[in-house]
Amino acid sequence: MQMKYLALAVAALGYTGHTHAADTATPIEKIEVTGSNIKRLSKETASPVQVMSREDIQRTGANTFREFIDTLSSSSSSALSDIGGSSSFASGSSGASLRNMGKASTLVLLNSRRVSNYALGDGAQENFVNLDALPTEAIERVEILKDGASAIYGSDAVAGVINIITRRNYTGLKLKASHQQSVDQGKLEQQNASITAGFGNANEDRYNVLINADFYQRDDYTFRELFGESNKTALALNPSIGTFSTFSFPGNLVGGGQTGPLAGCDTSMVQGGLCRFDQWARIGAVPRSKRANFFSSGEFRFSDELKAFGDISYSKIQTKYKGTPPAYGAALGTTEWAAADGSIQVFTPRGLPAQHPLNKSGSEIEFRYRFADAEPLLGTKVDSDQYRFMGGLKGIAGNWDWETAAGYTFAKTVMTQRSQYSRKGFKEVIGDYDMDDPLFFNKAYKIGQQNSREVLNTLFPQYVTQGETSQSFIDGKFSNSALAELPAGPLGIAAGFDLRREDYESKDSDILAKEADLVGRGSSAAQGSRTYGAAFVELNVPVVDKLEAQLAARVDKFENFDAHVSPKLGLRFQASPSLILRGTFAGGFRAPNLLESSDSELRAFAPDLSDPQRCDAATRVYNSLNADADASTNPTEAALLRAKAESVYGDSCSFSLASRTKSNKNLKPETSDSKTLGFVFEPAKGFSVSVDYWHIARKNEINSRSAQEVLNNESNFPGQVTRSAALSALDIEMNQRYAGRADHQITANKLTGITRVYENISKTKTSGYDIDLQTSFRPTGLGKLDVDLSATYTKDLYSWSDELKAYGDNLAGRYRYSRLKSILSADWSYGVYSVGVRTNFASGYALQEDYTDTTYSPAGCARLRYTEAQCRVGSHTTVDLALGYTGIKNLSLMLNVKNLMNRDEPLDLRQYRSDATDTHSNARQLRMVKVSADYKFY
Repeated sequence: MQMKYLALAVAALGYTGHTHAADTATPIEKIEVTGSNIKRLSKETASPVQVMSREDIQRTGANTFREFIDTLSSSSSSALSDIGGSSSFASGSSGASLRNMGKASTLVLLNSRRVSNYALGDGAQENFVNLDALPTEAIERVEILKDGASAIYGSDAVAGVINIITRRNYTGLKLKASHQQSVDQGKLEQQNASITAGFGNANEDRYNVLINADFYQRDDYTFRELFGESNKTALALNPSIGTFSTFSFPGNLVGGGQTGPLAGCDTSMVQGGLCRFDQWARIGAVPRSKRANFFSSGEFRFSDELKAFGDISYSKIQTKYKGTPPAYGAALGTTEWAAADGSIQVFTPRGLPAQHPLNKSGSEIEFRYRFADAEPLLGTKVDSDQYRFMGGLKGIAGNWDWETAAGYTFAKTVMTQRSQYSRKGFKEVIGDYDMDDPLFFNKAYKIGQQNSREVLNTLFPQYVTQGETSQSFIDGKFSNSALAELPAGPLGIAAGFDLRREDYESKDSDILAKEADLVGRGSSAAQGSRTYGAAFVELNVPVVDKLEAQLAARVDKFENFDAHVSPKLGLRFQASPSLILRGTFAGGFRAPNLLESSDSELRAFAPDLSDPQRCDAATRVYNSLNADADASTNPTEAALLRAKAESVYGDSCSFSLASRTKSNKNLKPETSDSKTLGFVFEPAKGFSVSVDYWHIARKNEINSRSAQEVLNNESNFPGQVTRSAALSALDIEMNQRYAGRADHQITANKLTGITRVYENISKTKTSGYDIDLQTSFRPTGLGKLDVDLSATYTKDLYSWSDELKAYGDNLAGRYRYSRLKSILSADWSYGVYSVGVRTNFASGYALQEDYTDTTYSPAGCARLRYTEAQCRVGSHTTVDLALGYTGIKNLSLMLNVKNLMNRDEPLDLRQYRSDATDTHSNARQLRMVKVSADYKFY
């Protein structure tokens, strides 16, 4: 099977953008490469480093830095995108993840120094750099270090490092603009504009100043606009996808001889005797985004031996997510959520009371409604500001290079939301759902009418989540690439220090944090500060002829934690002029962040759970109800049976659960071991291939126990799981309906909540292969052709199970973890013309997650009546085209066509069954065209 995937990698077309070893004929000076503090002549170090130039980035057609990161074969699905990210605690941001190790284990640097993390953590665990706040047009190149680098950079560099290097000594004035949109749908518009100016020549004028401003805008679109008609296979498995809802405006009465729409329903929206509502036209698939990123850097040379440098960056981002009018009705079931004191809050919709003027039945009647009149008020707006000031001196003293710098980073995010109704407001303007209120839905709020702003504000109050993080730092280092002459060559050394002060605070409005007043809405809060420092040393040792070693160690000391030493050993052997053998061993770590170790608590939902005490019986009830609906000749009755089937299944087999996760001041740092072993082979000028095996083992992982694992072993975790006091009315009704069938009886009460604490309880290990192949042709009179391949094959990915006291299943090839990603491209340039073709491939994967996921195991798929093929997500291949023209003086034009063959993503039945509006499904973008132009005035 592995050879099959490797063969596919070689057969695909892709692009790596590595620096070509064949170009070494060009004179080169000593440089500093990501992963080392020692300047050297050779770019081929012991550590595998992928280098992407600004031209490489432009050819990908990426509009944002996040889009570019997605084009890397080593980038993984555990990254975060602001598209669809309204369900995240870190809405309005994007993060990078290498090697499937998560955002918190991938270090992102700007000119080899840290930038601010996003001001809101993605849950209590995930601190990360917001890729959307980084400069794009100011980038000279991006270096991706593919092994652990804590010995060089400290905490968080477990899976690798993404280092953005900005332009240096740039002179001129250039304007650039681009526009992208979908060809078939005419939607998904994105616009970019930038201005870049550089003054002075550092070599001649002794100074240089770079100023860059980037502007980006993306329009918002709904799922109806993007998806149109739903996939028929998916629709058969989840009838609610793409169809109109019976929870509508002005509403429906169900039962009591009055089943039908209330007055005022558009006749075109009456189906099956009920008023319908197109919620898919209100669910946002792509949020509106406006970004302004500013970057300026400068250098002043006092002499050839002393220079001052610095940079200033500022980012302002606004992201707006559409709000969907919430549905109301007893068929939706009870909603539970956790309050600050740990108590479980409950909201149970009720129908119209017998006294209501619209109810003629004489008893309470089911009422299905949609608060559509509130739609203009609803939604989420995220405003983020981030900046960094940094300045320093560097120079030469004899054979020593030295550098010192100080700076300050700051980020603030304010997330303003209006989406859920208030318990207090509901009781005030609608009525008391906890008792038999005769005036229920007959108070200030009027059914089916446009209610006043005052009433809607009371029912849907605004709430805010705000986070701030700052960091001040001072660092210094000195290096000597020829400290001493050893028999095999010069000994290089670097050493330095890093001192930092970090502060963090996030909080929710009192209506969330203290009152738990918003139905179903969790909250989080954290506050803390700390000072920490580090010292490091690095040696480049020529061991014997053609064999050199990189030895590095870094000591980091955080408040309340013991000092941690991160070592690194790298070996590079020049076996022949065309063959380099290389390998590394590195120790890494991630210090507990302030959200995990200070005073913090996260109140949210554990998603996509299955109750092992209820699910088997509920699945049988689900299938029987749908069979009864198929046999019914009454459309209204059939619709009710299907709705009850979905409710029964949702309550037991596919649900979210109120969850409290608390911080822990006794946490220890996560640690890791990273190994690489490979070669670089260049048998002929213009052709090279590199293969690297990588292995990362992370332990002492900070995590809470899996909610599903706790449910599977509920008796082992006393006090962590809560259930309702009795069976629900729907459970009792189903037990009575199928009273003669023991396997249909639901006996366990419904789950209501879980409380967990962050602990050092997890481990992850993963390994695989990186393949990079590059070849360049220069046929006489026909220009230049570069054909490059980049592929990452994940051999295994294991997560530790505290239940088994062992690793679980191999997750490589399981849900959302493709074993193979490959990108291979051919780029031809001839005079003023250029053509690039790029093919992107990702292998398929099973619907099942780890062994705890019994819903989508082979047996679970059989219960759901999925075929073997439907129990998988197929492989996906897309082709991109880039056309360039520079035949007009000072003007460059480029046309990018993404997904040239218009290939839709393969069907994901797990996604369609659980939540078709989840982030993952937002990637459905068919053929896209981007036109860009830049003009350089001088």
